[in-house]
Amino acid sequence: MRRLYYILAALVLSVYAAFSYTVLEDFNDFLVDENQLRVRLDRFGVLAGSSNVRFMIGVTGETAGVLFDNVDDGIKGGISKFRPAAIVGIGYKNDSFGIGVGYQFKYVSGSWQAHTPIITATALNDNLRINIPVTIGVGSGEVNDGDIAVSTDIRLEYYTGNSIFSRLRVNLKYGMYSMKANESRYTAIKGMPPIVQFQEPNYGFTKDTMGQSIGIDVRGYFIAATDPILIEPQIRVLYQGSVQDFKGTGYKVNIPGGKGTKEGNVSFGSYNIDASNPYGAFELGSGQGSSPLPPWYDFTAHNIISTMEGASVKIGGTEYYITKPQFIGVSVPVGFTAENDFISLYLEPAISFSMLTGGINKYVTTSKPVRMPPVFYSVGYLVYGELTISPLPNLEWYFEAQIGGATTIDAIGNSADNGLAFNGSTGVTWKF
Repeated sequence: MRRLYYILAALVLSVYAAFSYTVLEDFNDFLVDENQLRVRLDRFGVLAGSSNVRFMIGVTGETAGVLFDNVDDGIKGGISKFRPAAIVGIGYKNDSFGIGVGYQFKYVSGSWQAHTPIITATALNDNLRINIPVTIGVGSGEVNDGDIAVSTDIRLEYYTGNSIFSRLRVNLKYGMYSMKANESRYTAIKGMPPIVQFQEPNYGFTKDTMGQSIGIDVRGYFIAATDPILIEPQIRVLYQGSVQDFKGTGYKVNIPGGKGTKEGNVSFGSYNIDASNPYGAFELGSGQGSSPLPPWYDFTAHNIISTMEGASVKIGGTEYYITKPQFIGVSVPVGFTAENDFISLYLEPAISFSMLTGGINKYVTTSKPVRMPPVFYSVGYLVYGELTISPLPNLEWYFEAQIGGATTIDAIGNSADNGLAFNGSTGVTWKF
């Protein structure tokens, strides 16, 4: 199940700080930062070396940080799963350029592991930075055996040195997932009533299939210098879309009462394929049929009720499967910084507008997909804060927290359609 966050408020809620050197997209920071040890609630990292040779190592467990969350079926508390990821990197830099390589291994489950080689570089006095991680997901076990996925999120960043327009950042995204057909992904169809016809005796993903997605994330950073507070407005524009959906076998329904026929097939897409997230088993639904029809037949919509773990999107309490999904979002954060030698305070409120469109159906089996209704337009908000206390010049005690959520435009004020999360973390940084 994909969380509502990533559908309705992906831009606003993407402003998490880099807790340590275990964050792939911030991997090139180790080429420019000074030697240090960072420890957070859910991860730690060490950076050491000389002015020319840099070495880093880190680990994260994704086990802390979410203090309250009602956007995902009311889950509370962050310690609900342990998916450790370990990263190591080495680099070289001089006055002209820097280059580094690294590798991260992430244990997602017993049947899925993700391997990420990384190359990063800096140039122009560290003003130009590029980071290229390529995540390769490999499946095993009964369901995911033979599955393979590849995704990348290439980051290019340029610090302009301009007193007004300070920085430009562009992320280029691509994802590919090759799904293997197996007995967990199709169902044998036997003795079905004449109202339902299938293309072959087995229904579901009877053949290998592949999905692909692309995306671009552009962010501009500005400076409105005031004394004693530094103001930094930002604008972020994100597009992500499916360029190839997963395809399975089809069916035909002779609608009772002589109302014609209806054809459909097993199909769905993802606008953001991540090689760290596998797809699960396929199964027919239950509990909505009408005798003599099987329980997986929707007598009202005349669709086949079928699901696949990890493929659906839940919005407004209803699960949808989307064909050729396209996501567009715009967010406008504004950062405020006030500091002295002992304490530093950063506050960043943000608002966003998001849109998800494509063909939809309540089940994997989709017949003549319809355009997204207005419920899939959303506004989101977030307030993010950091507090750093420095009792010693080389020691920092760090706190961060954020509160935010999203609501559908036609249901503002309806708590059933709103989402709220409160996250936080703390830790120390020792520079040596």
